[in-house]
Amino acid sequence: MCMKTSAIFPLRAITVVVSRMKTPVVPKASPDVLPELATYLEPFAPLFRRSTSRASVERYLTGLLTDLERKNCDTIAAAVAGTSTER
Repeated sequence: MCMKTSAIFPLRAITVVVSRMKTPVVPKASPDVLPELATYLEPFAPLFRRSTSRASVERYLTGLLTDLERKNCDTIAAAVAGTSTER
């Protein structure tokens, strides 16, 4: 969409291009643990002493398995329930 600004600024004829930004829609992953992922992670459970660490790795891997275009902490936190950018 273009607007002429000569009526607003009479000394200059400036063309301003206004773009319509689209807000990205982030798909949401299920808050439930994927059964296949839980089975895969069972042998690694002793390596994570704290339950919060085990939950964090499960949520992180769930985020990596999503169809997100960009997989970083912000997009994974927005898509996966029970996560934040800090954990």
